[in-house]
Amino acid sequence: MVGGIIAAVVVLTIVGLVGRLIVGGMRLSAEHEARFEQGTRATATIQRVEQQRSNATHRRSGLTVRLHLQVEPPDEEPYAAVTGVNVQTVSVPRLQPGERLAVRIAKDDRRLVYPDEDWADMDVITISGQARD
Repeated sequence: MVGGIIAAVVVLTIVGLVGRLIVGGMRLSAEHEARFEQGTRATATIQRVEQQRSNATHRRSGLTVRLHLQVEPPDEEPYAAVTGVNVQTVSVPRLQPGERLAVRIAKDDRRLVYPDEDWADMDVITISGQARD
């Protein structure tokens, strides 16, 4: 009997933690989406690419990469930044040092640089890490 109660408590704890992670991740994603929408449009040159992880789903395969960029905001000095992007495998050749891409810079924190290309999605985990560094 006690073993069953302990098992039930463990299961409920795990379910609660997973639920908090999902809700927290959705809130974080919504915050970044709002920052992207309000962000300043700019261009950036890729300086270096680091593969973070593969992310295969039932519909497509792809990669999550960390891009070290030279960001060129309008009417400001260029600066170095890091961002994370999710791309389909077919788009990987676009991620080469020296290549340029469109980005948006969060108005409240210029360390937050989001990809603004139809072939690249933001990786919230990597981008959020940049705000903490």
